[in-house]
Amino acid sequence: MTRPFFESLLLRAAEIQGDGPPGLLPTQTEQVLSMAFTGTPLWEHATNRDTLLRALSDLEHKGWMQLIKVFGPWSWQVTTPGMERAAQIRKEEERSEQTKEKDLRDNVLRAFNAKWRANPGVKGSVPLDVKEFCTTNGIDLNAYVLQANRLLDQGLLELHPFDQATIANGHADITEAGRRQLDAPPPGAAPTREVADLYREIAHLRRQVEILSTNPEGLIRDQQLRERVSHLLANDTQLGTAVREAFVVLEDRIRAKGEHPQTAVGVDLMSAAFNKATGHLILSDLDPEQDGAHLTFRGLTMWVRNAFGHRVMDATTPGDAIRIIAFVDYLLEEVGRARRRP
Repeated sequence: MTRPFFESLLLRAAEIQGDGPPGLLPTQTEQVLSMAFTGTPLWEHATNRDTLLRALSDLEHKGWMQLIKVFGPWSWQVTTPGMERAAQIRKEEERSEQTKEKDLRDNVLRAFNAKWRANPGVKGSVPLDVKEFCTTNGIDLNAYVLQANRLLDQGLLELHPFDQATIANGHADITEAGRRQLDAPPPGAAPTREVADLYREIAHLRRQVEILSTNPEGLIRDQQLRERVSHLLANDTQLGTAVREAFVVLEDRIRAKGEHPQTAVGVDLMSAAFNKATGHLILSDLDPEQDGAHLTFRGLTMWVRNAFGHRVMDATTPGDAIRIIAFVDYLLEEVGRARRRP
């Protein structure tokens, strides 16, 4: 599996940092990371400072690494989410390697089965052309021997009954158990691609029905907001995107209502719009209430909006996403009722 350089960098950085929690400030240097790739195919990437710094910046943007960018070597440390992502990458690589090994074992078993079919009833005389098999499958002899020996251990292959018979020279046969395994579907086999796609579509439609039944006009009243998030809420992998879109609508509405420039975003926009002394939009003539509105918009921006805007929030549930968006809908109504400061 070919991974982006920044993910390979994250793996090496996590190994260097170890299992301890991140410190208050990054202390590792970029040279330590470069040297960790000595003798690897990525050595050229790691020693090209522009490439290295771009990858570090990518990791920082994803929230996986904290950097101190100074004139000279940068300092770094992997964040807790970064360590979690590194662990996830390692698991993915392990699963990928296990899948490759199983596929290779299946191919070995099929090759011996094809030899058996080509020579029915003939046992112990015709070897498998191991060299041809390795060339066809793009592997070396050691990889073949490792997986073929596992098939021997499982009783799916058996050696020919003479002293010179080895799995390396192809003098083996598929057993009855091996043929049964090839003929039978694997335990817990997934549905066919067409059926799996149908199941996913049914789940998607079911979620849409749930959203529509719990999310009528009374829950998300703003038409633009409803149109931009309804289809996203129907997909569990798009819940974070739905929340981000809700805050995009909110900020755009505030800019339009207060006639703020497009460059006004985030906390700065909320202060420019709702500050009790200078804000463009007035929600209440009572200073404490205007202050409360100001703090509400600022707080949601700094907390919820930034969290969903800067990180992948996979743990969000449909109910949580709907509740957040429903509150944004309420804020949109308040913005609509606000008046411009004279």
